[in-house]
Amino acid sequence: MAGVAGGSRQGPHALTALGRGLTNRCPHCGIGKIYTGWATEVKTCPHCGLVYEPTEGDTAVVDRITAGLLRLHAERMQVIAREQRTRDRFTSLHPEVAVAEVAALPGDVHDLAGLRVIGDRLTAGRTPSA
Repeated sequence: MAGVAGGSRQGPHALTALGRGLTNRCPHCGIGKIYTGWATEVKTCPHCGLVYEPTEGDTAVVDRITAGLLRLHAERMQVIAREQRTRDRFTSLHPEVAVAEVAALPGDVHDLAGLRVIGDRLTAGRTPSA
């Protein structure tokens, strides 16, 4: 960001500025808007006069964050593919074993209550055998 109209001032902490930017507020004052409408950029902050102009450092941070998120996504896709191959291999080697699929729980299953929830999901829609 270039500077504030009428002189330069010390800016906020980087995390504060990032949080403000993510909520469409001026990274300097936290009051003015960065965008009007859906994606129309404002050239200067209407409250403090900060000129919104990217610098090399701004894009480098965004590039690093984007690269990290893409790496995380790629790693997750590799895990999913590996789990699919393992499941396919198991079902081809052991066709007599019934396989059921349940949606993942939002948290870690580490206690009896969590295991009961998984059991309930596995048996949902089945009638008990006598």
